[in-house]
Amino acid sequence: MYADTKDEIEEWVEILNTVRGKSPEEIQQMVDVARVNPRHAQGTIEVDDILSVGPTNTTDVDGHPTFAVMTSDQVLKFVALHHANLEDW
Repeated sequence: MYADTKDEIEEWVEILNTVRGKSPEEIQQMVDVARVNPRHAQGTIEVDDILSVGPTNTTDVDGHPTFAVMTSDQVLKFVALHHANLEDW
């Protein structure tokens, strides 16, 4: 494992300590209620560049629903945790 900063290491340790000893169901519940951290974003899309957003009518390997965001120069595929989350998007 590799971290860029001491703060990132401390964040990982805190998260690992939080989930240590939890059942898979408890961890999944924690994931379900977790908030998205924009710090982990891989990139951004300007709202004005979006041509359309819609479900792809497919799922990922774990059965999570997917949706696509189309811009003038790319189509990006995203995975939602549940169908309710897909509707939020």
